[in-house]
Amino acid sequence: MTGYLLEEENVNEKIADLGRELLDNGAKAVHFSRIAEEDWAEAWKEFFKPRELGKKFFIVPSWEETIEIPEGRKKIVLDPGQAFGTGEHDTTRLCLEFMEEIVNPGDVVCDIGTGSGILAIAASLLGAGKVYATEKDGVAYLAAKENFLRNGADVELFQTDSIPDEIPTCNVIVSNLYSELLISFAPKVASKLVANGYWIISGVIADSWGKVEQAITAENMRLVDKREREGWIAALFQKSN
Repeated sequence: MTGYLLEEENVNEKIADLGRELLDNGAKAVHFSRIAEEDWAEAWKEFFKPRELGKKFFIVPSWEETIEIPEGRKKIVLDPGQAFGTGEHDTTRLCLEFMEEIVNPGDVVCDIGTGSGILAIAASLLGAGKVYATEKDGVAYLAAKENFLRNGADVELFQTDSIPDEIPTCNVIVSNLYSELLISFAPKVASKLVANGYWIISGVIADSWGKVEQAITAENMRLVDKREREGWIAALFQKSN
């Protein structure tokens, strides 16, 4: 996985903090290098290519919109900018796999921490009746907003680090987040799910799984399915009646 930071004041401290956070959350190694200023804005694009995702989607970078879409695939056009979510990372892929299986036409879906907006767009393409999304980071918020427009996705987006009261009860909530955030959101998510509603979680490492599962099951939700890929765990929980 590759990411970029602007070289600005205190960038070395930010790099050190980011490195520690990545290692604490399961990264095996973290490497940093500088690239020329005139190249950085375009450099990351070489890693983001059109690709099939799950059983139903085809991801297309916004600068390659004319590419032919395989038959039976739903197109998602993305320019993630500095936001997380190109569909390349296993945590995103696992979320989409669960979504393909459980999102039904007419469902109310909420994507907590939407990043580039990819999961919220997918929910819309799967026929959700109403889609909500939250994102606290200003850059990601703007990227998601633009991506919703690109895809004609009717998503109500909130810039917040919580779950707004304005969001009604949902059939499906999806959260690709750090374990600590999943644990802190568990009570609120439970209150926002209809009976028998689903919470898809991803971004959990093995060492944190026990605490995450315990926090969620304590909120009257049962584990339905758990999947692991390249050290990342995603799971599907269902709220009891």
